[in-house]
Amino acid sequence: MAIEEERFEVWMEEYRGLTADISNRVDLQHKNVNLSLILLSAFSGYLFDYWNSHTFDEVKRGEIASLIVLAPLLALFFVWRHLDHDSNIIEKAEYIQRIVRPQLVGITGDSDVLGFEGYLRRSRLRRIYHMGPLWVLGNEHLIPLSYISAYFAFAWYLRLGVDGRAGEAKHLFDYALYLGSGLLIVSMLMSVTITVRYSRIGDPTRQLGGAPLATLPIASGQAVVGPVSTVSLPIKANSQFGLYYVPGGRYYDGARADLNFATEVEAEAAGFRPAEP
Repeated sequence: MAIEEERFEVWMEEYRGLTADISNRVDLQHKNVNLSLILLSAFSGYLFDYWNSHTFDEVKRGEIASLIVLAPLLALFFVWRHLDHDSNIIEKAEYIQRIVRPQLVGITGDSDVLGFEGYLRRSRLRRIYHMGPLWVLGNEHLIPLSYISAYFAFAWYLRLGVDGRAGEAKHLFDYALYLGSGLLIVSMLMSVTITVRYSRIGDPTRQLGGAPLATLPIASGQAVVGPVSTVSLPIKANSQFGLYYVPGGRYYDGARADLNFATEVEAEAAGFRPAEP
């Protein structure tokens, strides 16, 4: 019993460390978003103030126009830091869901341990169902990327329609516009990818790294994670049907498994149901 308690504390300590890092990264994300919005708002205020005291033609043809591309380019740095934190948070959440949680379930025998991500995923799906396309408004990348897109849209208007744009800073304006536009497109694609990855956290049919993984519960005296082909585990699981098969069952020999488990408790903790006996 003392050994089991010690192993439980080892995995709980890892869980606490992961969640503490996630919390710190979420806090940094909020700061990055706020800084990018403050920066863009400050530049917008300065440009409008300059516009009020000068003609529109002076804004378009003066060096001040270079700020129209430099400001969003700088703001993209904060967006990229936000996206990087997102990716790291997702990886840690997946690790908790696919590695840490099965270990704790194997020790405690309680399939509800750390089940929040599964509940959260179901809540997301309900929200998408009820809100339809409007659910995308909950994407926290939307506001800063929309703000940045507005800047670059105006910059492209100057690039395509004004010959003397940005005065002596014309070349700086053009190069910054090309660079910023490319980074903006990449950022939008990354935002979509991260949104999809977030939606899959808590999905029992997903594996880490794309390859099927198998896990031995720590209660068995060892913790092994690796490709199914290299680890012999008795419980077969099929992600397509959400079923698991036990040795001696009617369909066990012919079942195609993309996941294997050591116990039925572990298979059920991952969201699988028993196949017909």
